[in-house]
Amino acid sequence: MRYVIASATASKLAVMADRLGSAAEFRIGSVAETWHGCSAMVLWWPFAYERHGGTPEAGIAKVLLNVRDDAPELVLATPPGPGLTTGLDPVEADREAFACAVLGACIGAYRKELPGQENSTVLIHLEAAALDRGDVEATASGIARVLREENRGPDTMNVSGPRSEQPTNQGFDCRRSPS
Repeated sequence: MRYVIASATASKLAVMADRLGSAAEFRIGSVAETWHGCSAMVLWWPFAYERHGGTPEAGIAKVLLNVRDDAPELVLATPPGPGLTTGLDPVEADREAFACAVLGACIGAYRKELPGQENSTVLIHLEAAALDRGDVEATASGIARVLREENRGPDTMNVSGPRSEQPTNQGFDCRRSPS
């Protein structure tokens, strides 16, 4: 799979580009300005379900169909936290692990629901995915973990078994990296 990292904020995008290098393509602008050529996009769960329907389940990322012509055809809804919360304590939880778990869950759900998407391009718009808050360096590290795991191939990801047995991160190792 290919990835497009986008943001409306140049400084955040610069941090992502420095950290991720050639692992992704980088675009600046709104979702409307950056989604072209992408087959799916990661979208923060409250926005995803409000705009595209479906029923959120705590800890589960889902693939939703976009019937509007305003973004990619597929929407990867981020997993809600326990009790359908944002999933991150506003006191600033571990941003690296959060970004890894959220993105890992979305990519895992996409691979499970639609196998054989190796040639697709996924838009990760930082603001639309709610990955723009807090420490951008830590968020970039979390995204880097997922992309690194992705480069190893789909066989390394744990996306089999019943939903109740699957971790939110769909098998990605989201433990904090050693300092």
